[in-house]
Amino acid sequence: DVWLAEKDGRFAGLAATINGDVILLDYLAVHDKLRSQGVGSAFLQALLNLYEDRGLFVEIEAADRDDPTGEKLCRKQFYLRNGLMDMHVVAILFGVRMELLGRVFIWDNIDSAAWDKLYHRSLFEKIRYPHGKINEDVAIFYKIAEQVERTAMCDRPFYNYFHRPGSITTSNVSEKTFHFSQHTAVIYPYIREKHPEIEPQARYFRVRSLVHDLLSISLAGEESKFAGQYEKSRKELKAHAGFILKSTFFGRQERITDLLLIYGLYDKFRGIYHRFKRSKA
Repeated sequence: DVWLAEKDGRFAGLAATINGDVILLDYLAVHDKLRSQGVGSAFLQALLNLYEDRGLFVEIEAADRDDPTGEKLCRKQFYLRNGLMDMHVVAILFGVRMELLGRVFIWDNIDSAAWDKLYHRSLFEKIRYPHGKINEDVAIFYKIAEQVERTAMCDRPFYNYFHRPGSITTSNVSEKTFHFSQHTAVIYPYIREKHPEIEPQARYFRVRSLVHDLLSISLAGEESKFAGQYEKSRKELKAHAGFILKSTFFGRQERITDLLLIYGLYDKFRGIYHRFKRSKA
């Protein structure tokens, strides 16, 4: 896809994406006279919102060498400021050293599930899955990631995933439903202390787990049965309201849903909101 940006009715920028299972932002440029005016950030956020249901990655010239003017580093810092992260993936394309930027902790089609990965057994020398918990991958994968020195991605479909009706992850709301948020309650403070550079991403992950609690209860009509858990998750989600409003990680639909849940209005406005979305479509 090719996208044009306008400001006050005039050309402001150009972007090009390569679309597949995930989105690769191949090119993004802002008119020389409009730089340092927030146009690039607004353009990038619009693209992130547009493709919020898919992963968006950016490929740029590596900034770790041969950068006498600092232009490569400046370009990288722009993307980092706007919520992307260094994925520590470097490739040589047509003789040019390139690096990949993307996101972590926010499910841009990159999952923490254990079943579609192969590991060196040494990674599990001191790590064990929590006993009796579901979403157990979430509970340990950040610890695995801390140890990994090299990773490789294979695009061949060696694994298939079967969704079994009535499984523990698809059955009605139970105490196991809240294991996800119990895991992130441990992960978020750990990342905040040990890896503050990705604290916003871990915070987003924490928010999504709280929303998962609330939506699971609400959509099942189990507010009375799980009233204590519902109120606990809602109060903690409310503590993140400022982050939800300001962070660039949230798409429009996420932001609206999260705020409705915080103020106890989701059930009342859910039907109206979804009818409005369908009418706009």
